[in-house]
Amino acid sequence: MVDAWAAHKRALAASDASPAALATLFAHPYPPGGAQYRGCSTPPAGSYACVWRVGNQLLSLAVSSFAGGFGVTAAIFEG
Repeated sequence: MVDAWAAHKRALAASDASPAALATLFAHPYPPGGAQYRGCSTPPAGSYACVWRVGNQLLSLAVSSFAGGFGVTAAIFEG
């Protein structure tokens, strides 16, 4: 999803994200310096969070498992 955001490919990101997560992510411009991956939490019962540094903010993506795989259910910018 972050790669699709960087490439300005909203339709591609939509295949892996909820409409709310997609709207939040694409409401912010991709930073000129890029997004720096900081890691993911250990999945407890099929859901976890992955974090990127985006300029002076942190982007947290909530990821959940579904029957067909995984999907981003929320995008949160902090800072």
